[in-house]
Amino acid sequence: IVGVLSFLAYYRQFYAWDDFMHWGPLAKIMYMNQGFVLSGDQVYHKEYPPGASLFYYFFYYLFKIT
Repeated sequence: IVGVLSFLAYYRQFYAWDDFMHWGPLAKIMYMNQGFVLSGDQVYHKEYPPGASLFYYFFYYLFKIT
């Protein structure tokens, strides 16, 4: 299952408003911080649960995407 999801996520691009405004930047900040969002990070909705961002973060970490 992980192999199939990895293959599908590798070629995935952001296409919705939510992806550009919330999930994508939040996942990248999590990857750069090597953890959750910090109080000084410039993101919207810091209190929002990072569900999809954790999914993206997993693949960023797995494939070392910057």
